[in-house]
Amino acid sequence: MTKWVHAVVFGSCAGVLLITAVAGQQRDSGKPGEWAFYGGDARATKYSPLDQINAGNVKQLRIA
Repeated sequence: MTKWVHAVVFGSCAGVLLITAVAGQQRDSGKPGEWAFYGGDARATKYSPLDQINAGNVKQLRIA
C-alpha cells in the first residue's frame, strides 16, 4: 500500500507541475502594444515592450 500512496502523491505533484508549466507558457494573442487584459497580460505585469518613448525624447511629450 505504501508504493500505491507514493505513486498517487508523485502523480498528483507531477500533474500540478505540468499544468503550472503549461499555464505559464501561454502568451497573449494580441498585437504588440495592445493590452488584452487590464494589467497588460494575464498576470497583470503592466509591462509593455514598446520603445517609442525613451530617456532622450520624454521631454518632448505634450498633453493631447
